[in-house]
Amino acid sequence: MSVLKTAVSALTINTPDLEKSLAVYKLLGFKEVMRADWPFPWIQVSDGVLLIMLRKDDKPYIAITYYVSDLDSVITELMGKGIIFSSLPTKKDMLKRAVTESPDGMTVTFVATPGGFKQPGGKTMAQMSPQDMGDPAKYPNKAIGMFGELAQPVTALAKSLQFWQALGYDKVSQFDAPYPWAIATDGRMVVGLHQTTEFSKPAITYFATNMVQKVAALRKKGLAGISDTMPGHAHLATPEGQTFFLYSMGAPSEATAQTGPEEFTVRAIARVRNSRNEPIDDNWGSITSEIELEADIPESALNAIEDFSHLEILYFFDQVPEDTIIFSGRPRGNPKYPDCGIFAQRKKDRPNRIGLCTVELVGRKGKVLVVRNLDAIDGTPVLDIKPVFKEYRTEHDIRQPEWVGDLMKEYWVGGETGKEKKPKKSTS
Repeated sequence: MSVLKTAVSALTINTPDLEKSLAVYKLLGFKEVMRADWPFPWIQVSDGVLLIMLRKDDKPYIAITYYVSDLDSVITELMGKGIIFSSLPTKKDMLKRAVTESPDGMTVTFVATPGGFKQPGGKTMAQMSPQDMGDPAKYPNKAIGMFGELAQPVTALAKSLQFWQALGYDKVSQFDAPYPWAIATDGRMVVGLHQTTEFSKPAITYFATNMVQKVAALRKKGLAGISDTMPGHAHLATPEGQTFFLYSMGAPSEATAQTGPEEFTVRAIARVRNSRNEPIDDNWGSITSEIELEADIPESALNAIEDFSHLEILYFFDQVPEDTIIFSGRPRGNPKYPDCGIFAQRKKDRPNRIGLCTVELVGRKGKVLVVRNLDAIDGTPVLDIKPVFKEYRTEHDIRQPEWVGDLMKEYWVGGETGKEKKPKKSTS
């Protein structure tokens, strides 16, 4: 077994302003792990998968660093595999380190450490199952998704692969289109070797199925330095000049390849008022709600609505964080239910966070509707109100899987014909 299997791996990145860089990495889903001033000021950050050493220095620099307990053994092993070191430790060095470079200039350092550094336990994209890669709820980094690779431009893919394999990396995949490229990993660090001129320096690459929403959320938080490269893909330059590639999983469809997905602006026309202020499951039959029109919506918009017994309420799940949106998963996370696409269930973590419910109209007080069987919490924005027409209801028997009946058996408990039970925190 390679001596590197027990090493702690990290990316070392220079920054002239540690605190300014730290603030940006926190927005990117990283947390401070530790800091010190010896042998230079530094801060370690991690998102649970990738460990980054931010080092105070004005000179731009990025390296893959291995912290090892037996540096001499590492040097001996790697030299035996043909690795050439540009720098080796001397007896005078307080910090013992050895340095090598890939054929394309990626610095790899090996530093003797007495301990204290820990390898994050999260999974890289290469270690995740295809099912988990499609579920943003499973992403280790909620802000930007899954660590995919440290992308490195190379001039000769075969020569570069030979170096990384000698270093102890295994080739995961190799392709010829749209140019020669390959992925290699040592089980923790992942490098992408790209024989292309489309980019010129190493880039930390993350992937997510909902990257469009994640990038929008970063912009909303005021993160600067983001540029869109194509639909669903963005590049980010950190304060110290490090590039992040933020890529959507899957290729854009032909319809959106030129213009990207269409976006629309909607507004709240009313607000829900009731006694439930937490998104919890079940027992909605005990809740009577008021739907109050916004100040600029005239009362006349409700004229003659009392002639209807039931209404359809379209509302917005405004308390669902964008980074929890999913495209598939088990309803309520229950292992006895099947894995369903988001459009085959009524979970609140939806791409556009839109809810729909048919309610009973109890009465009206000016600009306020009193309704029953509305499963929306206090303060929920209402997007539209429509009367129920019998002619729109299906004339056929409703077909649904068995799990739906099991999930819904206590959903409306607590009403006039139900028995009140303690509600459970909502997951659907």
